[in-house]
Amino acid sequence: MGTLRIFSLVVFLMAALSTVDAWAAGAATRLVRMVGSPRETIRLQAIESLRLDQDVCASVNDDLIRIAKLESGRLAPDSIPRPSFTELLDLIGRTGSAESENFLISLLDSSNHEVVMAATQVLGKHQMIAALDELKK
Repeated sequence: MGTLRIFSLVVFLMAALSTVDAWAAGAATRLVRMVGSPRETIRLQAIESLRLDQDVCASVNDDLIRIAKLESGRLAPDSIPRPSFTELLDLIGRTGSAESENFLISLLDSSNHEVVMAATQVLGKHQMIAALDELKK
């Protein structure tokens, strides 16, 4: 009888852990959707939440880059990006991944000077050395 209880407890714990993993994945997906929101306050709240959990941030980094690409493409050359855009670039830079670095370097060719300045700031802040050659141009 004792073995059955232990087995039941193990099965219960395994089910609970898989539920937690599923919940975490769902929470990350919701945060990414919030980062893509048109409402500035929602975007800033989601970015701050992602900043608090570096593992979740790294797991959704590709989605964050996709959102930042869309937004940078929508900006007119003389427009000023929303504050959440510069915060998003910083969040992307914090991951330190090669994809993040390549994306930030690609923004140096933007026609919007504010985007170029924000990307330069993030590259320097997070000491992305590979960007030096591009910055020398």
